[in-house]
Amino acid sequence: ANTGYHIAKIIVDDVELEYREVRDVIENGYLFKNLSQDHTITVEFEINTYIIELNVQGKGRFYCEQELTEVKHGESRTFKVEMSNLYNVEILVNNVTQYLTDGKLIIDNIDGDLNIEVVFTEKGFFETPIGLIAVAAAVISVITLIIVVCVFKAKARRRLELGHIDFKNLKFK
Repeated sequence: ANTGYHIAKIIVDDVELEYREVRDVIENGYLFKNLSQDHTITVEFEINTYIIELNVQGKGRFYCEQELTEVKHGESRTFKVEMSNLYNVEILVNNVTQYLTDGKLIIDNIDGDLNIEVVFTEKGFFETPIGLIAVAAAVISVITLIIVVCVFKAKARRRLELGHIDFKNLKFK
């Protein structure tokens, strides 16, 4: 059979072979016993179909609007993701990490059963917008403190060069 197809049925002299007989013919061929008369052999092929198993965990939605239980050989499926921006998603297809493109996962040219595992996990504090703002505010505070210390030292050094420091009236301007 061509790639993506299988033998669905074999009929010899108008008698359909049983499944185990078909398997035997595929492996060993068919032997006609009476060659003094005409024989007919008919073989029917069907396209292979596959199943996509989907397991989703966590707070988010991962779905496909197309059939998942009878996917024909060579077809594609598009999966969409809906989740809060406070979550990350990890997608494994047959234990291989996959990545989204524009919020979608497209699997082209399906040639076997697929097992898709999807896990939504909450982002850590520093991965969230609020966490990033907190980090930025902390960085700005540290930079400001460094600048203040440098200015204080510079003013103190300048007063030392002038030969006097009046600690009671030391002020920043």
